[in-house]
Amino acid sequence: MGKGQWRLIPGAFGVLCCAAVVVCALSETSVINEFAAGIVDIEIRDSGTGEKQRILPGQKLGGPYRIQNNGNDCFVRARFTLRGVRARVVDCITGMDDMWMEGDDGYYYCREVLKEGAFVNLIDGMKIPETLSQAPEGGSFQLDVEVEAVQSKNFRPDFHAVSPWGEVQILQNEKNGSFQSFTPAEDRSFLIEYKGSSRSMFASEKDFFANFPILMPGDEYRDSAVINNDSGGEVKLYFRSEGTDGLPLPEGIQLEISAEQNGIEQLIYTGCAGGKELAENRLLLTLPEHSEGKLKFQVSVPEKLGNEFSLLSGHVKWVFSTDPAEGMGGEAVKTGDEQEAGLYLTRLGFCLMAALIFKRLHDLLNCRGS
Repeated sequence: MGKGQWRLIPGAFGVLCCAAVVVCALSETSVINEFAAGIVDIEIRDSGTGEKQRILPGQKLGGPYRIQNNGNDCFVRARFTLRGVRARVVDCITGMDDMWMEGDDGYYYCREVLKEGAFVNLIDGMKIPETLSQAPEGGSFQLDVEVEAVQSKNFRPDFHAVSPWGEVQILQNEKNGSFQSFTPAEDRSFLIEYKGSSRSMFASEKDFFANFPILMPGDEYRDSAVINNDSGGEVKLYFRSEGTDGLPLPEGIQLEISAEQNGIEQLIYTGCAGGKELAENRLLLTLPEHSEGKLKFQVSVPEKLGNEFSLLSGHVKWVFSTDPAEGMGGEAVKTGDEQEAGLYLTRLGFCLMAALIFKRLHDLLNCRGS
């Protein structure tokens, strides 16, 4: 056969190569996990005028004073400082509820959790003690109120101790923004499956953190996903993490990933949830035909994270893939599968190549016959 008869074969071979690339590129799936952190945010409200007033000993002034919770559930405490008068604080405040107790460290502690969006009455007013009736006329006094809060999750005050909150460090929250209430989603089940019929993978949900509520320092949550090999051959399944266009996960969030097969659990990764080490593919499991394993993951937030952690959010993308050559199992392609177009394109390429060869041979014979 002459040189001209072979020129069209590379073109047909190119069609076959393109078809093969299509088949290989679809052997992975991904999920984008969303993360959200909570906030402790309170404010004190009073109905006073804020102006100086002339008062007499024993006369009530101002109030009521309330603490409003604009963040997540928390414990609150208050400290009063008197200026311009020598008297005990307890003699200058009125209407403190029984839920408050005086600590030996100078604070008044609320023994009940202040729920999200709720308020608690602190005092209903203040007064100059009647025992100070000989105070110089025209003198002034001031009562300063300092209120602090700490998250109630993962925190247990000891109201019998000298300092019920212990050595907790209170940080001022400098963040501005609206507070949102986050609640756990329904108890979803997660599945990662390799379909041998279409030689592709899929995930049953788009967010594997969907069952996690809003996270606070000290929180630790676990969940899992079933990994299923629905093919007639052995499959190697891999895992990696990629960045997204959204915010990365906050630093300090810890992640632990393990894989379980036949009751045996193997640690795959432990470290920062957004660690660069996760950018490379890691082998999760090697699953025999028509078998399943389990992906287990745990997210934890260190207790040492303070208000700088408040209202943070982020995303992390998990990608699950398989060796394109694995899991074929000789199964026929079912109508409706995503890979069907690639396989038909491959067959079309073979037919086209054969047709071109026969046409060139026919033209060559006709030329010789003439």
